[in-house]
Amino acid sequence: MDYLKITRSLIYKDRNDLKDFGVQTPDTMNYLLFMYLKQQALMGVPGARDVALRCYNNAYYICTIILLEANDFPELRISDYVDTILDTEKDNKYTDEVCLASMAMACLLLARYDDRYGRNSDIWNAIYHRCTHYQWYHSSATEIFLNMMSLEYSFSFPLSNTEFEPRNIIEAIEEASPLDLALGHKYICNSLSNVTDRRKAIYGADLAISRLNDDLREIYEDWEYNPDTDSFEYEDELMRDLDSEQRVRDGIEIRKSAVEYIIEHFPTKENTNNENKKESVNDIIQNNINGHQSDDETLRQQLTDALKTIKEQTQTINEQQAELERLNTLNEVLNNQIERFEVDTPEMDIDEDTALSIKESIIFFSSIMGCNLSKEDISQTNLARLISKFTQRPKESIRPKIVDINTERENNAKNHTAFSDGVHQAAVNVCALIENAMEGLNKNPLPHSCKQAVENIRNIYKSPGRNIELHEIAEAKKSLKKI
Repeated sequence: MDYLKITRSLIYKDRNDLKDFGVQTPDTMNYLLFMYLKQQALMGVPGARDVALRCYNNAYYICTIILLEANDFPELRISDYVDTILDTEKDNKYTDEVCLASMAMACLLLARYDDRYGRNSDIWNAIYHRCTHYQWYHSSATEIFLNMMSLEYSFSFPLSNTEFEPRNIIEAIEEASPLDLALGHKYICNSLSNVTDRRKAIYGADLAISRLNDDLREIYEDWEYNPDTDSFEYEDELMRDLDSEQRVRDGIEIRKSAVEYIIEHFPTKENTNNENKKESVNDIIQNNINGHQSDDETLRQQLTDALKTIKEQTQTINEQQAELERLNTLNEVLNNQIERFEVDTPEMDIDEDTALSIKESIIFFSSIMGCNLSKEDISQTNLARLISKFTQRPKESIRPKIVDINTERENNAKNHTAFSDGVHQAAVNVCALIENAMEGLNKNPLPHSCKQAVENIRNIYKSPGRNIELHEIAEAKKSLKKI
């Protein structure tokens, strides 16, 4: 298995703080290594703390990969490891310096982890020759690498035998994106087979399959398949091109193949509750007839148990049929009541003057549900369906507004841009409507949840120099009809 082709986050979880590596603990390998790293010129650049953290994470990732490939001649893949780090760092500053510092640290860590990787080992020599390549001739990157490598004999503290273990696969499945799960499905199956707790292993496989299937449903919701033209159509006109459609087909195929592979390879037949893999009663009887059980008494007992099972299943089926008949009768009664209600009750149209606008509906529902509108955190399509159920507005009109408001929220958070007049006024109106709805005859204070919803809206939809002021809400309460 080529572990470099597997998403990094499935194998190794980047740490967010240098202290997570124990660099602050004296008399440890990482404490001494950090001391020497701080002596390098690279640690004098702006943002040096982040640079040092990147070096440590890269080094630990490379050590983890090398140990996973220990039996597949990792010394022949040093160039691949270097290229991987260079690609990881391509959008950051000091790419070459961070890469060579990371490789030097990986080399030193491995040497202390296992004597097989010490000076004059194949790994040591391969890393040394690759990282002193003329590609970096007379560069500061080479200088850092040579300075770090010269410290090999200064370290005497051993490392734990679990220091470079791959990350917990269950945790990785829970946090990875569906695409990462699809691309790493073989690694996932292989890792789950090594999980000692069978229930956790089955949970991991089921979770991966469930998340991949949910992602497929999302894709099918966003893209509408036309069987007459054998093509996918996207809601956004700009996305309707051959290249985009092919990427969608490729993405669907990758996810489907991953689901099929996981189902086929894990869980295995033993100790599972997969009904498709259970022997049926007829299979048991047939196996006994064919001589798989030579003992007459055992055969008799098997047949007795099988007949008992058939009797119990027949009784269950009869009970389910009776329940189905009862439900059908109840359904017929309810349908008749509905028909009478529709005849006796005139159809009422929504008054557009009093109905919530789409923007107001989105702000109202997201505030009382306590959720944001990002596609990474919610299903925008399903939220549109929910709002459509309550407001009778088409979900096709609601979802683009969800996207628009979410875009404004993200721009406001990142660039501090103001919300549009429409969104601002919609937020004011929702606050006013909530307060009007809760204003009883006795003028009681707002219930806590309603008060919290109003505060959430005021906090979320405030802009630089333009907050949702109390007097705005008061004016809106006067102009809007009370619910």
